[in-house]
Amino acid sequence: MTVFPRGCGHSLSDFEDSEYDVVSLDENVDPKEAREALPSKTLQGNFRGKFIYDGEDTIRKEASEMVERFGTQKYIANFGYAVEKEHSPENIGIFVDEIRSSSQRINTETQ
Repeated sequence: MTVFPRGCGHSLSDFEDSEYDVVSLDENVDPKEAREALPSKTLQGNFRGKFIYDGEDTIRKEASEMVERFGTQKYIANFGYAVEKEHSPENIGIFVDEIRSSSQRINTETQ
């Protein structure tokens, strides 16, 4: 079961002992703080949707940095809020491709 405590980054630790398996994070939550507050939970999030408008270089840079901050274990890469109908399908594809590539690179480096 997943919970999305939007705007509640200050109280994430309250979810550590909850029955939720996954805590979805909005784009304002620091990954390091979330990991510290929720060591037993899978985290989901928190790509800033505004970057999807900025083109391939920015999308790849920001997506790669997001995966590096969260790591690849107990993590579901996702937008911090939502995919909007105005988002280009091509740019969403670039995002997905970069998440996959970055995850594979990180997993190879840590073996």
